[in-house]
Order: sequence, then C-alpha cells, then structure tokens
Amino acid sequence: MDNVKLKYYLQHGYLSKKSGVVAILLPKLINTIAAKKTFGSLQTTTNTLYSNQNFSIDNYTGKNTIVENIKLILNQYNLDSLYAAIVHGSISTNEIVNYSDFDGIIIIDELNIKSVHELKLLRQLIIRTEMDMLKVDALQHHGWQIILKSEMMNYNDSNLPLLLMQKGKSLFNATTTLHFNINLNNQNYKIGFYNIKKSIVKKIASGEYNNNFYSFKNFISELLLIPALYYQALNDEPIFKKDSFVWIENNLENKYNSIFVDLSLLRATWTQVEVVESNERLANKLKLIQIVSTLFRTKLPSRYKEWFTPIRKEMLLNTLDEITNKIDLKN
Repeated sequence: MDNVKLKYYLQHGYLSKKSGVVAILLPKLINTIAAKKTFGSLQTTTNTLYSNQNFSIDNYTGKNTIVENIKLILNQYNLDSLYAAIVHGSISTNEIVNYSDFDGIIIIDELNIKSVHELKLLRQLIIRTEMDMLKVDALQHHGWQIILKSEMMNYNDSNLPLLLMQKGKSLFNATTTLHFNINLNNQNYKIGFYNIKKSIVKKIASGEYNNNFYSFKNFISELLLIPALYYQALNDEPIFKKDSFVWIENNLENKYNSIFVDLSLLRATWTQVEVVESNERLANKLKLIQIVSTLFRTKLPSRYKEWFTPIRKEMLLNTLDEITNKIDLKN
C-alpha cells in the first residue's frame, strides 16, 4: 500500500483532482476505483532515530455535544486500523471562543487495513466526522490531519508538532489514557514559516482573501500562525500559538508587532452569525470546481472586508520582511 497514496485517498476519497471532479457526479464509483487502486502492497519505511518522545493523553471528558457525536461515530466504527483520534487546540483545553474550529488528528495503522472494504469504511468515517466539524465552524478550512502509524517511527515534528498532540484529548476507545512512543527525525523548522509566508503574499497579491467569508477566515488563520512559526524557525522547537503572541511581543519592535495586536483583537471580537451553514457545506462538496463552489460561499461582511486596510497591509508585509531577515540571519 503506497503510504502517500493512502493518505491522499483518506483525505479526499479520490486520487487526482481530475477524478475528484468526476466524483461530484459519481461519488460511489470513483471512491470504489480509488480504494481498489490504493489497496496494494504495503510500503515499508526506514526508521532513523534522532530523539525519542514518550507521552500519554487522557480521554476527552468535555461536554461539547458536537465533539461527543464525533466521538460516538469513531467508536461505532471500531476499526482495527483506526489507531487513535485526538482533538487538540481550544476544544481540548476548554478555551473555546467564537473563532474556534475543530482541530483533530487521526492516526491510521495501515498494517491493519485488511481489505478494500475496510479502506472504504475509513474514508466513510472521515467524511461523516468532518461534516460534523463544520457544525463547530462552517468556515473550517481543514479536516482531520492524518498520520500513519509508521510515520511515528520517523516523525516530522516541524510539520505537526507533538506539542499539540500532547495537550490533546483522545476521542477513540474507552481507555482512560493513550500512550505514545514516537521517534523524531531531523527537523527543519523553517519550512513552515516560508510556506505560510508564500501563501499569505500570494493571497495579498491576488486579493482572494476578500472573495468571501471562507477565504477571509482562511487568510486570518494563516496570519495567526506567523508568531508560532517565527519562534519555531528561530529556536528549532515548537510553541503553543497562544504563548507565541506573548513571546513575539517581547521580540519584535512595536512597529512590527502592532499587526499581531490587531489580529488578537480581531480574533477576540470575531463573530460569524451571518454564515449560511448549508451553503458552506455544499461549497465544501464542490470545492474542486472553484468557480461553482464560490457561488455558494457566504458573502464577506463589510466589517471584515474593511478590516484589512492599506495601512495594515503595509504593516503586515513589512513585518514579514523583518521576520524573514531575522530567520535568514540565523542560517
């Protein structure tokens, strides 16, 4: 089983954007074809041990009804190949605000995928639970972050820091504690910053962040990651997003830090009562045909459209350049 192909199939239900477009009309057929193509010989991985991490997380015991339903679905399927499902972020720490979405990690034991049928059930489980994630935040721009169990033996911490998982809560199985033993590989913590910066600059140049409510929240979510990614690139270790805003306040001049002060205020006063959830769900299903899906996206309220002023745009670009220079000087 090609592990790259496996993750792509589980995330999308198809194996290429072209087949994804066809899947809108023939979802069951394309899903079956993709599942059969994905199911094959298991790809072995080479383990290179750099450092070892051992930790445990407890079961989710919160009272969020949507999370409880996702937990119920996960346990109803009870698949041997489902190794773990974890909620992290504000839901796991019970710090939910209007801006919160569902941050979830799902770990698949690919050695326990014994049939095409089980592979299709895994994809079905992911679809069902991701639809519930949209009830937490209809503008959510990501679903489960999928990790294969084999990747835990050669884990890329710069891509999805274990720090997030360690503060998470288990949603799968009745055990009170989930234990992990993970081997980290050699990390490059700078890549995350450079990738997000490239995405932000592209969105500013095209103006696509103003297309609709969904695009704007996606854009703001990327901006809110910058302090953590900056810290990560400078210090070769991860940091919680919340702590990164405190850190950056003490490590950037006021003229550069002011954009993050404004972002914190925007997040604290965020509201999305205008979102049409049914439209966002439909747009999510049609997302591969952007010209069509955009028609269903909720219009961006004027108070947000007016937030990213030319002054803030200049502040942001100057700050990104300053941060980039500091990271480059470290190399």
